[in-house]
Amino acid sequence: MLKIIEKKNVFFGLLLSCLFIIHYHSGKNNPYNTLNENVFFGGDQWEYQSLAVNILNGHGYRLGGLEPWEEYKFAFTEKKEFKEYFKSKSFYTFYRTPGYPLFLASIYKIFGVNPEIVNRIQFIMIVICASIMPLICYYYYGATGIFSGVISSFLFMRYFVSDLRTGSILTESLILFSMLHVKTVISK
Repeated sequence: MLKIIEKKNVFFGLLLSCLFIIHYHSGKNNPYNTLNENVFFGGDQWEYQSLAVNILNGHGYRLGGLEPWEEYKFAFTEKKEFKEYFKSKSFYTFYRTPGYPLFLASIYKIFGVNPEIVNRIQFIMIVICASIMPLICYYYYGATGIFSGVISSFLFMRYFVSDLRTGSILTESLILFSMLHVKTVISK
């Protein structure tokens, strides 16, 4: 019985390692996976970035420009009204996902305000999630789940990474990683 468990562990270890390497290299070459040094000033990204930088600098969970523009590492914008709006609209907010700005602030505390490092960490989190799909499918569906998990992991990397643009400061990678990690730990 012990030999069967050891063989299963070796098999899953090799499978997950191979999938990680394949997904990492294929995802790195995805044209949507941009690893920028700056954050797009728009959508949800500017809010998450400003919250993280403000938390890092001791301003609490405040949205808006409390530090100089350059501190936030936003992509350069010619529009003066964006900068003025950003500086004039500073307020406490709790309608954003609260854990993600804390996640960003903790990375910035270690590495400095560098969105490229955050994008790389998010990319690795997504690759890990794709790589453990066969393990999760095996838990639910047995041996046939391994095959469907491998196929799912390739589809996941093809479409999820493209849709999410892992080079963006968005919460989806952290939420996904948290959910799959918790599910994997619970299923053991």
